[in-house]
Amino acid sequence: MPVPFGFSVGDFVTVIQLTSKIISSLKDVGGSSSEYQHSVIELESLKRLLEKVSQLTITEDNAVQVNALRGLALACEPCLQEFHGKLKSYEASIGPYAPRRTLKGTFHKVKWAFLGSEEFSQFRKFIAMKVLCLSLLLSMHIL
Repeated sequence: MPVPFGFSVGDFVTVIQLTSKIISSLKDVGGSSSEYQHSVIELESLKRLLEKVSQLTITEDNAVQVNALRGLALACEPCLQEFHGKLKSYEASIGPYAPRRTLKGTFHKVKWAFLGSEEFSQFRKFIAMKVLCLSLLLSMHIL
């Protein structure tokens, strides 16, 4: 008897693609080298975990664990969407194709340094927590 679940493959594809977009945007925007490198590594870890969770096969024996993993994985989407939207607002001014040495670009860089960095720090904490929880649940599922 197949075990029903409420998560589709499309849901996972959406979250994985969104994570990839954020990774790409962060690489494009630049900034404090170590801060961005660490965040890209964390996001790539999240992306790999999401891919692993999306590939899990659900059975009668593991339905509760797999559904918990899938629910936790899909709960990342709202935060990822919100942060991606914030990154997009800076892209025109400080992205890879932004005109150099413009007043607007300088303003956005300063704004990012003061406001974006704090939001970015909170976002990194959220991602680190999700990576830890997903890793723990996934390791319990494998054992």
